[in-house]
Order: sequence, then C-alpha cells, then structure tokens
Amino acid sequence: MNKQYLKICLTLAASLIIVSCSNNTQKNQTSSTITMQTKQHWPQNINFAANKIDFANSKTLGSLGQKWKKNNSTINIVHFGDSHIQPGWQVGPLRDTFQSIRGNAGRGMIFPYTIAKTYSQEDYSSRFTGQWKTANSIQQYPKIALGISGFVARTTDPSTQVSFHFKKIISHDTINATLLFKADGDYRLTLNSGSQSQSINVSSQSNTQTVNFSLNNVGQEITLTIQAINPNSTFEFHGLNLTSPQNSGVIYHNLGVGGAAYSALIQQRLFEQQFPLLDADLVILDWGTNDVIYTNQIDENLETTIRQTIRKVRTLKPNAAILLTSVQEARYRGKNVTISEKYAQMVKRIAKDEGTLFYDWYTISGEHGSVANWHSLGFASKDGIHLNGKGYRIRAKLLGDAILKALENNRN
Repeated sequence: MNKQYLKICLTLAASLIIVSCSNNTQKNQTSSTITMQTKQHWPQNINFAANKIDFANSKTLGSLGQKWKKNNSTINIVHFGDSHIQPGWQVGPLRDTFQSIRGNAGRGMIFPYTIAKTYSQEDYSSRFTGQWKTANSIQQYPKIALGISGFVARTTDPSTQVSFHFKKIISHDTINATLLFKADGDYRLTLNSGSQSQSINVSSQSNTQTVNFSLNNVGQEITLTIQAINPNSTFEFHGLNLTSPQNSGVIYHNLGVGGAAYSALIQQRLFEQQFPLLDADLVILDWGTNDVIYTNQIDENLETTIRQTIRKVRTLKPNAAILLTSVQEARYRGKNVTISEKYAQMVKRIAKDEGTLFYDWYTISGEHGSVANWHSLGFASKDGIHLNGKGYRIRAKLLGDAILKALENNRN
C-alpha cells in the first residue's frame, strides 16, 4: 500500500470513523478505526478498551455474520428501545455508517408521530388530517393492539391523509413502500409523491394487512390518502416500510418508543404477524433505563421478561443475531442510579446463557458517575438521564465500531 493511498484512508477515517479501504486484490475489507484525534474531544472516562461486542462468534452472529461475508445481500437491522433510540440521534449515524459501507437498501419503518403527540425521528416530520385515537408501548395494557413499530393510530373518518416530509431526498430511483395496517371495511388507499401516485383498493381481514406501493424518483414528501368506500369503517395505521427494490445493502429500522420498558415487545399483540415481514438479521434490544431508574432496583420479574423477549424474537427468526445492551449510569431526582452496574452484570449473564451478543455500555461509557462527566463536557442533557445529540452520536460511533470489528473478525 503506497503512502498516498494510506493518507487518503486515514483522512476518511477521521471524519467517518469507519472506512472501507479496498484495492484490486482485497475488495470490501473494512478498516474500523476511531482516531486518537477524535478520542481527545470525547469524555475522558470512556473505556475504549471495553468497546467490543461480547460473545461474538459465527453462531451468535447468525445470518448477520453470514450475509456480511457476501457483497450482494440485503441486511436488515431492527433496533428496539426507548427515548434513547426514538429520536434517531443514535440510529441515524448507525444507519449512515452501515449503508456507507454496504449500500443503501432503504430507509426502513416510519410512523406519523404527530398523531401520537410525540417527537419524531430527526430525519423527517409528519402531519395528518382527521380524528385519530392512538396507543403505544408505554402503556401497560395498550387499548389498541400494537405491532412492531410500538405505535398504532386508528380512525373512523371517511377520508384522511398522513404525510411525511424528509429533510433529504429519499431516492432518485424506485422505492417500495409497504404499508402495515388493519382495515375493518373497504378502503381506497392512494400513495403519492409530487406528480405521481398509485391507488389500491383493500378489504377488511381479521389479521393485520400489508399493501405494497411502488414510486419512482421520490423526493422529500410522501402522502397517504385513506378513503373509506363504505360507511362505518375503521382503519388502523401501524407503519410504512420504505425499501429499495434495486439495491442490496442495509436497511436499518428505528423502532424506539420513548418511555418504553422491556415489557414493551411482549405486549405487542401483533408482533408475531408483523415482525417476520422485516426479515431481521440483527435485532438490538436496547431497553433498561425505564426498568431501573425510578426505583434504583431490579424488579424480581425483569430477568424473566428479558429472557421471554429474547425467545419471542428467536422463535420467529431463529438465525438472527440478537444484541443486548446495558445502560449508562444516570441520575434521577439528584441521586445516582447505582443499580446500573448490577443490571449490566445481569444482562451479560443472560446474554451468555441465551447465546446472544452483549454490548456493555455501562462499562464503556465510564461506569459510576459517567453521566456527570458527559454533562460537564457538553455531551449530556441536564436531566441526568439522557445524552444530547452530540453524546448519542458518540455512542453510535462506538457501537458501530464494535459491531463492525466483530463482523470483520468473524469474516477473517
């Protein structure tokens, strides 16, 4: 490798963290690096030596590891979680990292969060017409059956619209938009972007349904028009999955629900119907904060809940990699949530027992008192629980780096 080529690779690494350096004899070999210059501007208590995926091997990496060895596969990553995940400050950079290396196979699942009166993911906003009732994973017993997005919106209005506006152009090529819904009655659904539109008639079924739209040269706006053909009909919106039919690459789904705990997935009554549609290769279970923060204790049923969640995923997708995470120590009402260390130890033990991957964010982020250090340097919010945008992007870079190292070690 000549000096000029090496200089190019190192320059790219400084801005992207993870670089795919290739030559004529070694294509798609990923060099995963966090530079010393980058480290100097991050919180000093980050444990870089601990930044790895525990229990990573060909078996635990499953179909993710198998597909990573190929250059023409579509890899689906499904990231569940809470308010650390929903805004997209972590998932957005992770999506960009993996897609910059393996290609963009689509944006993944989206939901009109304004209907549910909550914040959107950072790369798009939404608006709607009509009257809707909603439910989500925060509720202990959701009044409307939930699917994989953790949200649902229901309307009986004869004509409504749901629109999504993206900060960047979605695609210059064809996109597939798969609507996850449930209709009690006959409807005419129209998806349009700019001057183009496609309409499909659907009828009621007992289970949740899907319908596939295909649009060319989509810009920054997508609008779904929902028109009831007969009176007294009910329509439920569960999510819209945006994928590319032309590209292999990575689809990264953000399925975070602010305020959710580990019981969220178990309460999704439509999970068995909808989860297989995503064909997941990596499932990240990134809850925990809302399970321990308010009591500073580990509930006696939490370990059982975590194991049930793992097995619920594995039953439907036995070859998918499952990644468990620990939580960063936080402060609640002026006191440190000291149970975070024992929680990390418990989750690591569960991961080993259940044959999953484990990412010890508690240790990596600096263990006891870490959030105070992150806040003093401008990487965490003053609530003592959440990082800010800059902080979550650091976590994304660290997690992405750890996953890529595990995949490269497995490939080599």
